[in-house]
Amino acid sequence: ENMSATADPGGENVHSGERGSGRAAVQADEGECGDSGSSPRVSRERGPTSLRRPLPWTHAAVDTDLVTSRLIAELRQENPGLQGRTVVSESLAAAFVSRYFRMVADLGTERALPRVVFHGTQPHNFDAIIAGNLKVPNGVDVVSASGRSTYGQGIYVSSDFRVALNYGRDRTREGAAGVLAVGGATAESGKKRELDAPADESANSAALRERNQVAFVCLALPGRQWLSMPPMDAGCRTVRPNFDSHASADRGGVISVFFDSSQLLPCFLTTRESLICAQEATMRAVNALIKATPQPVRGVGGARAGGSAGVHGDDGQSSKSAADAASTKSEPEPETRSVQVFPQHPLPLRPPLAASVHAQLRDAA
Repeated sequence: ENMSATADPGGENVHSGERGSGRAAVQADEGECGDSGSSPRVSRERGPTSLRRPLPWTHAAVDTDLVTSRLIAELRQENPGLQGRTVVSESLAAAFVSRYFRMVADLGTERALPRVVFHGTQPHNFDAIIAGNLKVPNGVDVVSASGRSTYGQGIYVSSDFRVALNYGRDRTREGAAGVLAVGGATAESGKKRELDAPADESANSAALRERNQVAFVCLALPGRQWLSMPPMDAGCRTVRPNFDSHASADRGGVISVFFDSSQLLPCFLTTRESLICAQEATMRAVNALIKATPQPVRGVGGARAGGSAGVHGDDGQSSKSAADAASTKSEPEPETRSVQVFPQHPLPLRPPLAASVHAQLRDAA
């Protein structure tokens, strides 16, 4: 198993992989992501770093069929603002839920949390995406005006609805080779597809005001994200070793790239007018997933914070003392899963990047 070496903000290498496997170098062959000698030595991992220990259970212990049915029920609730716009598929939802619980078991609940993202593409791709999910490009029929893909040849989504609309607009009038069908189904016969960064919003302000422009609202499982700075991952057809997806370091992480379609679940096909309704319904589905996730015992002060043995239940005496201490309290402690995960915003907020990472990336550029 490959083992990658990244660097923490302090400058020391952190090697991850199987114990006893030794230090391995990541090859940067064509089509495979790897570290290059010119890449800056900064931490490029996004998301919480505290939950590195796997949970003491596996996804096989969860009734994924029941969770999938609840997820679909949340997404298919009657809503006048979303009439005819629900596109969730049972088979795709089952694959997504299974992938979610695998990531929870491997990475922890916080790092495996789903996000709401948007995917823009041309209308002729809608039916194929609804029927068979978003497809990872095969590397043959995917080119860009510069001859490469910006953050890797994968499925492109954005946390900003406007950026997703920019990805889905037709560029043929601008002299481009074809249409910008980002990671979706196969484009029209005889046309090439582009995977470059979208044009500036100012250049497309008139198109953004068109009410007939739509984009997919999706659930995504970014997991551990590699912060990609062009052109280090141009033409890359696989995710960086020990990471789950890529994010655009030069655009504040607003663009994400996935190399496995099971990490994405198209839920709605929406316009700007129905965007808020679609987001609220998708957030309810996320909360349904969180409530169905087995929660590990966490140390929250007092006897329950007695160490890792008590937290994971390996020491029966520690678990018993923690239970006795908890029974003496007048009120039960709130469950961590009841916390609201996503804010109620018309447009999702950009996930913040560490200030130190920003500074080092700016210096490296």
